[in-house]
Amino acid sequence: MTCEDHGGKAPRYAACRHNGRYIGKHVRALMQKTGESPNGRYALHVCHNCRCINPDHLYWGDQRRNIKDAVEAGRHDPSRKLTEQQVSYVLENYKPYDRHTGGAALGIQLNVCEQTITKLVRNGGY
Repeated sequence: MTCEDHGGKAPRYAACRHNGRYIGKHVRALMQKTGESPNGRYALHVCHNCRCINPDHLYWGDQRRNIKDAVEAGRHDPSRKLTEQQVSYVLENYKPYDRHTGGAALGIQLNVCEQTITKLVRNGGY
């Protein structure tokens, strides 16, 4: 099974309009496959690739399952801290809103959330 990239400029999830509001392209892909609306559920990725919109890689789940999947895939570790080398890399390379060196992009590269990068830059380190 090959991932299908959403093809947009967004470094992570891409959005599209559906019934007058924005939803994730991955959500739309799963809605089209299953014929179901989210009804409070999340469209979760088997492949753990947030840019993927291949409906065969998606399934409906809740927030608890989303966090469990992230932990099992090593994408979420609340106790994780960046190494000194990683902190230096962020402080030297961060450019706000840049596709390759903005908070979201650096977060993906270092496997932390965008807020971690933003707080790091604001505080000049930990």
